[in-house]
Amino acid sequence: MAAKEQKTKGELEDMITERCDAARMRIPSVTVSPSKVYGWEANFMATPALVQGYLSHFEAIVRELRAQYDLKK
Repeated sequence: MAAKEQKTKGELEDMITERCDAARMRIPSVTVSPSKVYGWEANFMATPALVQGYLSHFEAIVRELRAQYDLKK
């Protein structure tokens, strides 16, 4: 299995934000942090009325990017 490309926290946050913007998700803030289970995880902030509707799409974006990229240490 080929090694995944290394990305910084900021690069991953930007990539996730760009994908959310393309999906017309109004997410003002994305944060990436290390995770012992997944290598890295991401969270977002949005108005409470939008969080539930965005959650599954956001998680799909993160899963897709996590399969391609590791968090640079």
